[in-house]
Amino acid sequence: YSVDLETGETIRVGEVLVDGAPLGPNSTAGMALNPEDGHLYAVVTEGGESWLLKINPATAETEVIDSKAMENSFAKASAATFAVDGTYYIAFGNVVYEYDLDNPADPESMTLLFTAASRVSADAIAVNTDETEMYLSVGDTLWKYDFVAKTVTEIGNVEDSEGTGYTLDGLSYDDNGTLWGLDNGGSILEIDPLTAEATIITTITVSEVTGAGADSLAISIVDPGTYVVLSDGGVDSDTTYLPDNDSAQVVDPETDPEPGAWPFSTDTDIAITSDGAGTITVDQNELALEQLSDVYVQSDNEVDITISNFDNVEVQTRGDGPSSITVNDALTGIIDTGEGDDSINLGDIAGNYFTVKSDGGFDTVSIDNDLNLGDGTLSLSSVEALDITGAGDNELTVTYEDVLGATDDNDVLEIYGNTGDTVNLIDSDGGGTGTWGTAIDNGDGTSTYEYNIGGSIEATVIIDNAITTNPDTIP
Repeated sequence: YSVDLETGETIRVGEVLVDGAPLGPNSTAGMALNPEDGHLYAVVTEGGESWLLKINPATAETEVIDSKAMENSFAKASAATFAVDGTYYIAFGNVVYEYDLDNPADPESMTLLFTAASRVSADAIAVNTDETEMYLSVGDTLWKYDFVAKTVTEIGNVEDSEGTGYTLDGLSYDDNGTLWGLDNGGSILEIDPLTAEATIITTITVSEVTGAGADSLAISIVDPGTYVVLSDGGVDSDTTYLPDNDSAQVVDPETDPEPGAWPFSTDTDIAITSDGAGTITVDQNELALEQLSDVYVQSDNEVDITISNFDNVEVQTRGDGPSSITVNDALTGIIDTGEGDDSINLGDIAGNYFTVKSDGGFDTVSIDNDLNLGDGTLSLSSVEALDITGAGDNELTVTYEDVLGATDDNDVLEIYGNTGDTVNLIDSDGGGTGTWGTAIDNGDGTSTYEYNIGGSIEATVIIDNAITTNPDTIP
């Protein structure tokens, strides 16, 4: 079910099935929205089996991420949540673990975070948007785990201003930093994390939800949908929502949709265009008398986004299909893409700073100008290919540690370019702890270079033969 937090309107999304089989009442614990891919994750138990599920919030379709036998079972899990950075936590009563979603089959996929006193058995958990505190509901009381001090303390009884108490089965933060709670009777409440005081906002009245007891609450940490947020770097901002259908839209944010609501100077000149089918452009006239510095573009789908003439750019896509992101003339950028085969074109990066994080698929980042991958100009995570073709002759310097940091668990980075481009493969410490091997011609216009330490291959690069490659360059 989805619930409108303002009106209490409840919409049935669909039945959660595992391999086509239905689940019994109260079989789900710790449902939470992943801020990186927009999907729900939940721990589910039925009979003698238990699973960690990925659930499409629009259709209720499921994918089994992990399953455990009863001796090492999700059946004992009592709560789960995501932090803003995508870290997933699972509580087993009074014991809370960090769970590695990228390596679910690894026996070490769960790392102990903390163990509380036996009486602090969590029914629900939630991490604040600053990622400094985790809140736990234990019966009708609220507790807090401090990530810095590594302490667990009791906040107090969850009750409203009239003294009515609530036993919470669900906790969740929203993107505004508000802590929400859900009790078994379907009451949705705002919770003051400093005092545990509850304010009832709405009550779910659908009998299918409340008949067996409302059991879990998940609120998006990232505001869902497709939208553009413009800012001058201060407190003022303007948000334009774009259609996720076949409706084309050309927006002058100064006048549309509400004339007079524009919080910035009218000397700005910005156009937002969407074709309704996934192509979005945000263009600021660089000759305008007033300039806005910041733009944020968010989409839950695969998209083709082009952003031009903003100092600071942030993009988040969460679709399963391929996305294309092009950033023109930015000073800084943070690009976070979904699970498809994504392409990110950053253009000339000289003197600029970009971070690119991809969550799946085969992802390619294209740049222009020279780059030392380890100098902080470009930070990559889970990227498979780096294209240095650009407009001129570019030089890329790479250590094996750069490859490990930029790629996924395969530790393989492909490098594209053309005649005139150069790649320096650096012995990072100059001390000879390892070496880049000689080229292995792949017969397809590329060659493979492997970094070897004591007979073990630690990193691999595959480079276009048109590029001049200097292996084992000493800094």
